[in-house]
Amino acid sequence: MTTIAIPTETPTAIPTEISTETTTDAHLLVDANAENSDPPLEAKGEAVEAEGPESDVPEKPPCEMKFTVKQDDLLRVLTLVMKAISVRPLLPVLSHVLVATRKVALEGVPAQVVLTCSNLETAISWQCDAEVERAGAFTIPARPLLECVKTFSKGKRITVEVVEPRVHVQCGKRVFKLKGGMDAGEFPTWNEMILGEGAPFALDTDILRQAIKEVQFAAADDDPRPVLNSICVHIQEETLTLAALDGFRMAVRTITMPIKMRKREAALLVPVASMRLLAEVMPPASPVVVMWDKEKKQAVFQAGLMQVAIRLAEGTFPDYRAVIPNEHSASFTVPRKDLDQIVKAFKLFARDNANIFRLSYCAEQGTVGCLAESEDLGEAYDEIDVPIEGPGGQIIFNIRDLIDLLKHVPVDAFVFKLMKEDKPGLITPLGRRDYSFVLMPMTHKR
Repeated sequence: MTTIAIPTETPTAIPTEISTETTTDAHLLVDANAENSDPPLEAKGEAVEAEGPESDVPEKPPCEMKFTVKQDDLLRVLTLVMKAISVRPLLPVLSHVLVATRKVALEGVPAQVVLTCSNLETAISWQCDAEVERAGAFTIPARPLLECVKTFSKGKRITVEVVEPRVHVQCGKRVFKLKGGMDAGEFPTWNEMILGEGAPFALDTDILRQAIKEVQFAAADDDPRPVLNSICVHIQEETLTLAALDGFRMAVRTITMPIKMRKREAALLVPVASMRLLAEVMPPASPVVVMWDKEKKQAVFQAGLMQVAIRLAEGTFPDYRAVIPNEHSASFTVPRKDLDQIVKAFKLFARDNANIFRLSYCAEQGTVGCLAESEDLGEAYDEIDVPIEGPGGQIIFNIRDLIDLLKHVPVDAFVFKLMKEDKPGLITPLGRRDYSFVLMPMTHKR
């Protein structure tokens, strides 16, 4: 059993003027002082002046940040930004949340507290209103802080005060004194971004979120090639296209720009894990501004009080337009409900046989036969009555690919456009011209 692969090193790539080849290094994202993961030394008693030549170096004053914020606001924002924390952080400080405050700068504008979490690939920042008594910045262990905040009642006001080396979290008479905080300078920072030509532009968050969901499942999760672990964000004059592939399937979604972007074309390789985070945390029904730097090393998505900074991947994405089949010999439309019921019922049988799911379509009978076989369980067969345009035939797909498509693309019916059993099939949502799903067939000698 083999599966024909989509060529990922095609002679025709996306044009060179929108090439995403960069030289991104991890150290560019982190300040030099972030390399030291040891916590700062705790001061005990009175400060002692150092002897020798270092006595001329002024001692950094302790952080005295203090602010008050609503429990539900802090809980919501903390929960969102913590999605950027890895299960196994590379540095101890990456299990922390960076908390920074700023007092009122303009009349009528409330003071803000900004929470940031990062995994070196993606940093999520979120602002919320606060009463700032003393401005400052400090890192706090994120999980213990979250558990403390959860214990307070919704609507109550929480006071957070840094009393180095501890952080006091208080509401009423209840107070937590958390250990393990670090100086803000230990937290990884991003280089100042110099915007690329023509950036930024804005989209609706709900539209972008749905587009990400419809393509992200087609990307690989752990392939050594960054191109296959990324979503290509192709910006053109009138459209934004998202494309993802893993070598055996490809999903492409095109969004019409709300405003025509003159003389603009660029392609960004955004890691799929970062795009999934972005789709998860973006606020609803808000304009999202997209920016990137001239060297295409990083991109920033900003919507309302949220900002997501992403380190871009290296590589050149294949020309997805050349992969999409432009002709077919047979086509038929399958109701989503019917296909969904069959693949869910048949997946147990297909799983025991390399996930083989055979489609046999007959124009004379007007049926699409669905077959899954298992050496141990037997076989499962069903038919869907639909008109067939063109000659009959058969093709084998991986049932998991069809399950993923049905899960992430919410439409009433899908149009199958097929050539031969060894040629890629094209599946599109009925009534939509903005989405294409290319699926490579599996070969099986009976």
